[in-house]
Amino acid sequence: MDRNQDRKTAGTSKSKPASPAAGKGNIAGSMVAPVVPKDDGSREARIAREAYYRAERRGFAPGKELDDWLEAERELEQSQAAKH
Repeated sequence: MDRNQDRKTAGTSKSKPASPAAGKGNIAGSMVAPVVPKDDGSREARIAREAYYRAERRGFAPGKELDDWLEAERELEQSQAAKH
């Protein structure tokens, strides 16, 4: 193989093309199963756990993560206010 041939093929690979969901940063396109956040008793951990369950109920479809978090936060605040 000559030097010009090396330049032409440098950086190319013969591997399979990436899946359509590859690199989009969402769980739905991932091969890794989501994990329930650990609840250490902190406010943030309780919100994260509830937000996870909200995402689970909607099939972990991307784009609603902030809504899940804010709704979980609002629900926690309401339940704490009701206790006092």
